[in-house]
Amino acid sequence: MSYQKISKFLASSFVMLLVGLPINAFAQSGIGIYLDRNYFAPGQGAPQLSISAFNSETPVTVDVHVGVIAENGTIYEYPDWNTRLKPWLSGVSLPQTFNYPVTPIVTLPNVLPSGVWTAFAALTEPGTTDIISIDLAPFNILPDTASGSSYGSLYLSLSQTPTGTNVAAGGTFAQTSNAIQDLIESFDGQQAGLEQCVFNEIAIDISNIEGIQLTTLDAGDALQLSSSTGLSASLFKNVDAESLGYALYAAPDGQLGSSFFQGDANYTFQGFGGPDIQPFTVGVRAPPPLTLTQPMLSSSASHNTTGDLQLMWNGNGGVGEVHASLSGTDLSKVYIISCRFADDGNASIPSGLLAQLKEKLGSGTITIPGIDLPPGIEIPGIEIPGLGTIATLSVSRSNYSMFNTANASLSYGVATVDSGVSMQLTLQ
Repeated sequence: MSYQKISKFLASSFVMLLVGLPINAFAQSGIGIYLDRNYFAPGQGAPQLSISAFNSETPVTVDVHVGVIAENGTIYEYPDWNTRLKPWLSGVSLPQTFNYPVTPIVTLPNVLPSGVWTAFAALTEPGTTDIISIDLAPFNILPDTASGSSYGSLYLSLSQTPTGTNVAAGGTFAQTSNAIQDLIESFDGQQAGLEQCVFNEIAIDISNIEGIQLTTLDAGDALQLSSSTGLSASLFKNVDAESLGYALYAAPDGQLGSSFFQGDANYTFQGFGGPDIQPFTVGVRAPPPLTLTQPMLSSSASHNTTGDLQLMWNGNGGVGEVHASLSGTDLSKVYIISCRFADDGNASIPSGLLAQLKEKLGSGTITIPGIDLPPGIEIPGIEIPGLGTIATLSVSRSNYSMFNTANASLSYGVATVDSGVSMQLTLQ
């Protein structure tokens, strides 16, 4: 197998950034690569690789490649981490209606240097460079330091709702004297492992989290978001977000037109540089549309928390990831169940977590502080019941890419594009 040819292919794949789905999505055959999370801090253990595969029509024979790619482009292939592009398995026969579920295969060496790596899995024609399917999963080995950590997050999201389609885009940049994993979890909560759900409580005002000290990072007045379909939009800095402890970039009015998002299009985020953030460019390919069939998209859906919440959608043979969340707020915290599933079309959110979310939303109170009005007039503060047990259910396909600035100043940067559905769900 030609190193130059597969390297060229992999390079083009990084430009396309088809992360989380095979290049020929929904084709006859596919393979998926998965990590237990996309960042690994010192003391958290080494990354674990899992794979899945499917074949839906006529039998096919393939070679199977699994490995990781370093930042300098060096490709290491499992099982002996050779750099000769030797396949893990040669001449494997995939029968008709073959389905290999997500299965852990190896824990990576616990000595990988810090930086962005990419796990990959590929099916190729036996003995050739003809690639049938490839899947990529970037991950970040965080530096062994607890100071000077910086964070960047960019997103483009399409959400179909009972009343229409919403498309939003934005980004945040921040710096902390804490360990980077503490900052990531302050913004996003604990990441769920594959086929798992976790319960997170995230403060709405990040600057008030005990032990977290944030400094806004200014990336300039606006970021640019463009697509391979020829559309573009500016994401402007919201100066009001300074009071929350971070710079927030968003489209005007928080929304883009529904036609801006096209499944399988390539999207590029570009920063032109500011006082704190140097220029950067990162691309992510949009995933194909997701259709949720259970529960049905509705404006009056409900679920009894004594049972698991079953989810069904148009799956992709178990290749790629689907993220599901159920969230609500009491205006001081966001309570959220976060889940990651293989894209096989069927999953469930455990009843225990649903009951926990219902209790948080149903028993909370909202405190409205008092107001002093001169001369000597005071309006006392009041407490009112929480917002009830109505939560927001979101299910989406997500592709992501790691990124950094021109001077590599970010400890962790991630750009995400997702497509899915969102609706309100009453927890009973």
